[in-house]
Amino acid sequence: MTKAPVAVTDHAVVRFLERVMGMDLSPVRELIRHEAEIGVRYSASGVRLQGIRYILQDGSVVTVVCRKPKSQEELDRRMEDVR
Repeated sequence: MTKAPVAVTDHAVVRFLERVMGMDLSPVRELIRHEAEIGVRYSASGVRLQGIRYILQDGSVVTVVCRKPKSQEELDRRMEDVR
């Protein structure tokens, strides 16, 4: 009998990046918070900015949808906007 592969949740991946790899994800969290802030303020179900859609539920960002991956240059520019 073939065993199913082990599933790895997104939560586990994030914790691995933080705790094992030592990555500080707080700047990413702050960027998401900054971009979704107005939608949360107006109780929207989502916010769309520059091809990225932030899905909101009960005042929280629950997921992010993007049609195509952003270039590193685009991501760096977005991070600068938050700082």
